[in-house]
Amino acid sequence: MRRRIMTGYGKRWLGLLMTLLVFLPGAARAADDALDTAVALNYCHMSLYRITAFNDRVVLDEEYGEIINNINLSKIRDEEIINLLKTLMDTISDFKLKEGDRDFLVQAYEHQVRRALYTSFSDVKDAVAGSTTPYMAAAKVLIKVGSLHSNYRNNMAAYRRTLDRSVWELDRKAIVRVNDARKNFLAAYWRLMKKYDIPDEWRLTERQMEQLTEALKDEDGARRLRKLVRMEAAFAAYPPFWYFLGQAAQAEGQAEAARKAYDRFARTQKGFFREDGFASSVLMHRIELLDPDRDAGEIADNLAAMIKESPQDVRKNLFAALWYLKLGRYDEARERLMVNIDNNRNLAMSRVLLADVYARKLDRERLVSLIDEMLRQDAVRNQDVIAVIGRLPEAQMLARMKDPIAGIYVSFAARPLKKDTLILTVPDRWVIDDPEHFRVTLDFRGRTAAPGRVTSDRARRLVSYHFDEAVDLDAFIKQGKPESVSFTLVHPSGPVTLVGEMAVVSVAHEKGLLKKGLDTTAGLLGRGTGGTTEREATVGFGKRLLKTQTRCWRIVADDRFEPCP
Repeated sequence: MRRRIMTGYGKRWLGLLMTLLVFLPGAARAADDALDTAVALNYCHMSLYRITAFNDRVVLDEEYGEIINNINLSKIRDEEIINLLKTLMDTISDFKLKEGDRDFLVQAYEHQVRRALYTSFSDVKDAVAGSTTPYMAAAKVLIKVGSLHSNYRNNMAAYRRTLDRSVWELDRKAIVRVNDARKNFLAAYWRLMKKYDIPDEWRLTERQMEQLTEALKDEDGARRLRKLVRMEAAFAAYPPFWYFLGQAAQAEGQAEAARKAYDRFARTQKGFFREDGFASSVLMHRIELLDPDRDAGEIADNLAAMIKESPQDVRKNLFAALWYLKLGRYDEARERLMVNIDNNRNLAMSRVLLADVYARKLDRERLVSLIDEMLRQDAVRNQDVIAVIGRLPEAQMLARMKDPIAGIYVSFAARPLKKDTLILTVPDRWVIDDPEHFRVTLDFRGRTAAPGRVTSDRARRLVSYHFDEAVDLDAFIKQGKPESVSFTLVHPSGPVTLVGEMAVVSVAHEKGLLKKGLDTTAGLLGRGTGGTTEREATVGFGKRLLKTQTRCWRIVADDRFEPCP
């Protein structure tokens, strides 16, 4: 048998191979450490840049909560980086939002989410009963609304108009301290780059961060995408860039380019954060690229991963619930909604969707219990209850709304030498403190009018809307013919219209007491104080119909409800 003799050339190649086997793992670890360090430093560098660029306490609060104080320090092996992050936390924590200011922002944002969802439901006009089309429309809206902080940055001027300047503006002391922290950070940045032999092209410069910020503000989607594509090389070690790029490509209908960007995000994401809002947002967008009939399993996997990354995120819990409803996974949908409800977040929309869960499961007992709970809680608006009831083909459920509707009444105020004022009084649970998206109108004799003023009786929890010069009561009494009058309460869940009839009635009252008008359904007829009485012709108002966008009920004796013919 011939023996193969290794030549000198072969020995050299074997030696080189052995050397590579020894040193490559170490080189790979060094490269991984360099990339890990660059990514961690770039996250913090971008946070500090944004705080100083926007000079905004809300942005500072976001960067502290989402980035600097959210990093899982156990994932970082370098003591110097850990100490650097702790110093940044200590500095920035002194200038966070006060709890009350943060709650105000959260409430304003959640109002926007609720309005957007109700609008999306009402816009799907061709959906048949039981269709899941509205769920998909609402899921798309939730992506468009964005997170609280992205929504704030995109609508900063509008938010600032509602906030005291001292809430959002950083004072000189804060700016000086943040700038000092930034200088110390940059010095450490350079030391760590040398220590880990980080390539300079992985380092984010101020100019690059400024260009990214400006590109993301560009309202021209196609131009924004072109700008981001040109920046790819500069942001190789900053994972959120790939989310922004994928989002821009998806908005322009470039699904494959979006998928590639999201894949790049996954490769550069290092799992530094305890909860990663960017990672869960990537998963939201990935889901929107999938087909619910063909890709149900993949969608469910992405939903589970998204929840793991952001388990307490209100918007993403709503998004997950909508998709679980679409997929027929009702228990998972209920769990996401119950997280919001238990945390007292976006209760109105969470309960509306929870009612859909129970309706689709044919769980009447839990549905009725949910409605009764909503009626017991003062913070729940009556329109939200009607939205829940209106989703079901059971008009008798409206009997539970008897008291809130019976509490609405109409009265009149005489005005010498002028037409008289018509006054609609409603329990305050019909009213939301959102003038831009809640209003009351009167429709009478072909004219729509807004109230001239609004008054409230806090002790009795009533709100009154005064429509001046609405009707000449003396002339109305003289003609003696009933006339239709309606009031519409425009609410984010949709308009609710109360249709009634003004008519001349005869009422007993004490002599010398003149009351020009009353609501015949308010229990005032014949009420006196026991003195000598006489009868007087006056004007009464009787409720006849209650209408929502999709349903109509007749109001019959004792404020009971029957479906309109």
